Amino acid sequence: MHTTEHTRASGHPTAGDSGVGEPRFTVRTTAAGASAHRGEALQDHLGAEADVGPVPYPTTETDPDCENQPAGLSGAATWVGTGEAIVPVVIHTPENGRARALVVLVPGAGTDFVSAYDEMRQLAMLLVGARYCVARVECRGVGESHRLRPDDDVVAVWEHDVLTATERAVSLCGLAHRPVYGIGHGLGASLLSALARRTDRFERVIAWEPRSGAAFVDRGRWLHRDGFPALAEAEKQRGEVSGVDLPGLWLTEEQATALRSLSAPETDGGRVQIHRGRSGRCPGGTVRYDVLEELIWALPRPDLAPFGGTGRGAAHHEFTGESGRRCVEMVLDGTGSDGRRPTGVLTGPSGAISTPAGTVEPEAGGEPQHPVVLFTSGGDLARDGAGLWPRLARRLAARGIVSLRADGDRAGERVPLWAEPVPDPRGERQVLAVRQQLEWLVRRFDRDVLVVATGAGAPASVDAARCMSGSVVRGLVLVAATEDGAAALVQRAVAGTRAVGGAPFADRLPRGLSRRRRRTTAPLRTLPSGDPYALARATRERLRNEVDVALGL
Repeated sequence: MHTTEHTRASGHPTAGDSGVGEPRFTVRTTAAGASAHRGEALQDHLGAEADVGPVPYPTTETDPDCENQPAGLSGAATWVGTGEAIVPVVIHTPENGRARALVVLVPGAGTDFVSAYDEMRQLAMLLVGARYCVARVECRGVGESHRLRPDDDVVAVWEHDVLTATERAVSLCGLAHRPVYGIGHGLGASLLSALARRTDRFERVIAWEPRSGAAFVDRGRWLHRDGFPALAEAEKQRGEVSGVDLPGLWLTEEQATALRSLSAPETDGGRVQIHRGRSGRCPGGTVRYDVLEELIWALPRPDLAPFGGTGRGAAHHEFTGESGRRCVEMVLDGTGSDGRRPTGVLTGPSGAISTPAGTVEPEAGGEPQHPVVLFTSGGDLARDGAGLWPRLARRLAARGIVSLRADGDRAGERVPLWAEPVPDPRGERQVLAVRQQLEWLVRRFDRDVLVVATGAGAPASVDAARCMSGSVVRGLVLVAATEDGAAALVQRAVAGTRAVGGAPFADRLPRGLSRRRRRTTAPLRTLPSGDPYALARATRERLRNEVDVALGL
């Protein structure tokens, strides 16, 4: 069971277990590195109520079937919307049943979404320590959400997503009569500011490092054209250039023009307050806790009041795949009695995933015995792999194939409060995390696994595959940043082992896995992408083709 301990001391918390799995946290209410004056002032901001002890409640660790426990510090993901308008929302709640207000966090898109992911999650957990309920929203075309359609008005769709997610969070948390505040970052800051000018839904909006639509599009064009010239030229020669291919987001020309009309707030006014960070953060950089503290300070501090909900919604949703097949996506929270359940999203046909009980069953008779697919991301990338995996996973589900996209060790939703993401993305802990994900998939489906990895996750996936029998890992598709990077992955994969390149893996099986299955080989396919963050349309399509070949489709 998770417990939260609030103290008046500044500094970092202690983590009882920093290994693979869900750790136990001691949460403090001041930012790391804050001065004594700032720490005392933040305690005054939180109020004496911050010392109220947590109320125990059942968790999935003690009762795997319990669905009524609060979302808590780490948060609970749910899905909002229907059909092709599905977006994920992660809700965080205080553990003592009282809150000041709801804070909606709206990140930017593309590389801004990737680079700010860890800071937005850390901000959410710090806000919970300050007794706010928090909802993190990913608009369509961003992160785990469903894609934008070519005829969508991108600004109107994103505004609809934010408002829909806000109302759902208010309902799930039971905060109908409490204030709602918003904090947006980058493009999300401009979006929230526009909503605050046109609606009364947000009593206060903090525009954090706002970026206009025009600045976002222009910078994205520059990154794609000048940052990766070889990739852009190859697309041009193949005749694959259509629309506006921005890093992490593909738009039609009409959508890009509409997005350019989204202006950034220039001065504080009304319900909008601008907060400009002192420096930008690159992916893998240090979380700016001093800036996060300033954002918390900028929020009003209503009195605490009981909230009437748990913050938990449906952990699964259904959608219709490209082939007309009914498919399901289910959020896995990393707990449960089934042994090291991953933290990630399971996607597949409805016949393979039983949603009412939250269990996974083998596919019905008559389905081809394709392997299941494990998507792993590199470095500090979250489970969506900078947007590479969700769209591909949904396409595979429409063809009857189950896949799991999971967070690595200390990445995405597995980064504890106050911690930096992925201290060593190629270390033993990361390899162990991938191995545990492989074991879980094999136990659930009794199938071979195809591993698809990108960036720094590729070497860890190769090392994890070495520990598995060849009858478990069917093959690997590794996405590297460059041709040289792809060659280096091949050298690392084949050095000192016959596991890759057509030879069987070493005859070693993790404990608990069966030896009855026939031995197979694990072919290696590498895909130079230009850059995993770039997400060029040509890269996505080539990756799709490589996975099809590896699966025998």
